[in-house]
Amino acid sequence: MTIGVLVAYRERGVGRRLLDYLLANARDKHPEIAFTYLHVQTSNDAAVAFYRNAGFERLGKIDNYYKRIDPPDCYVLAKLVHAAPADALSIADSPVRAEVARAVGVTVPLGPFGSSTTGDASDSPPAPPPPPPAHSGEASS
Repeated sequence: MTIGVLVAYRERGVGRRLLDYLLANARDKHPEIAFTYLHVQTSNDAAVAFYRNAGFERLGKIDNYYKRIDPPDCYVLAKLVHAAPADALSIADSPVRAEVARAVGVTVPLGPFGSSTTGDASDSPPAPPPPPPAHSGEASS
């Protein structure tokens, strides 16, 4: 399934309402669905942020996923629909994480957004600037 929102209707909550409806439908009517996943082009920062804000977590990256788009790589994002086990709060906490990544074809496993094991720094905040040099306390004349 592909979902999208026309540019004229973006930033109005339409995409989020559509996504929330689909996830609620899966949760409420399909107990057999443990998780959902999707592919996002690695350069599509707006989509990555949208899904991250909706609770999706990065599982990894698939190199050369797209055939007619540059860059051709995609991130695989996932979200638990029904936790397994019940105490798993996220895909990262779930014992099915590695199984899910293999099942959906992840070729480059990555840690959650902002983790130190991401393999790339594209979604990590920039490093803070170095502190100013210390003064020795001596006055120059």
